Amino acid sequence: MEIIKRNKTAQRTAFTKAYTKLESVLINEYADAEEIHMCLHLLKQKTNSLELTHNNYLDALTDETEFKIEFNIIEEYGEKALRIELKSKRVLENIKSKQNNNEGSNSGNNSHLADCENPYKAITPRLPEVELYKFGGELKDWLTFWNQFKNIHENKNLTNCDKFHYLVQSTKIKSEARELIESFPITNENYPLAIESLVERYG
Repeated sequence: MEIIKRNKTAQRTAFTKAYTKLESVLINEYADAEEIHMCLHLLKQKTNSLELTHNNYLDALTDETEFKIEFNIIEEYGEKALRIELKSKRVLENIKSKQNNNEGSNSGNNSHLADCENPYKAITPRLPEVELYKFGGELKDWLTFWNQFKNIHENKNLTNCDKFHYLVQSTKIKSEARELIESFPITNENYPLAIESLVERYG
């Protein structure tokens, strides 16, 4: 039990450090999208590790009062992680919006955005319709999912934005895997980050 307690304390310290770092980046007027993604990715890793430690700690508790106290504390950590993740998404969307306003001509930007917002019309002639295997986050299903999806991942006729939409379609609604990839806004730049997150967690 003492080992679990020490591990819990260390994990909470690591989480707080990552949370504080991300928070400081988000309040910066000149926040950089790449740095936000990096800090958010790090926080998610710390959150996942902390969640596992918390579960082990709760399982080891026998006193009901102590269990309730710790459970409420754990809930607060989860809420903090969710709030700052949503805040990060809003900041990233604002950065993306500003970048789009500063890029090239309006017609060029609108064409690019249309492809991302409605990719299915664009990709229909490039890739045959397939029955996508729905991955929900079960480790035993990862290889089956990836062996099929890598055909899309390696298709050079598709943009990253197209692949990202296929990736979303390939996950079960409200599953852990879907929530993980939806933490990234659907853009060409974010597709590799979403894939990297999936591989790190399940691969």
